[in-house]
Amino acid sequence: MRRLLTVAATVSMLAMLGLSSITASAASSCAPNPGGTTTCTMNLHGATFPVGPPNPPCIPPDATGVVSNVNAVFHFTINGAGDAWFTGTIEGDVTLTVPSTGITYTGHFSQWFGSEFNNKNSVNNATFNAHLTAPNGSTIDSHVSFGFGVSASGQPIMHMNMVC
Repeated sequence: MRRLLTVAATVSMLAMLGLSSITASAASSCAPNPGGTTTCTMNLHGATFPVGPPNPPCIPPDATGVVSNVNAVFHFTINGAGDAWFTGTIEGDVTLTVPSTGITYTGHFSQWFGSEFNNKNSVNNATFNAHLTAPNGSTIDSHVSFGFGVSASGQPIMHMNMVC
């Protein structure tokens, strides 16, 4: 049951992100292996998505635009015991316009996440980085990292760092 919920959560997450053009890599069929280990890698290349609002920290709240030339790779493994590991890396170009100032910024972003859980503990970590520049020389920089989990003794663990 836990494995089914994990796979369902992963599929739902990818669907919510609008990654309908993800295709499985040639090295993995992404097919479940009942009672054994299932592993899958999915890739996305050249996608375009709208941006904001709401926006990540450090990005003006009214900024809107697109991320383009997006490349991503997602990988998950679930073993027979229901332990699971997920990771993903996403990167691409960004164009943002801030209506309150009329300034348009261009640049690059990258994002990474990783999650793992078993019957005793769990850990989830992510980072987000963006560097954008406007023709007038102004910049938008954002670095966010966070993590949360639960130790084998049940102790919650959390960290967050944000630099603009």
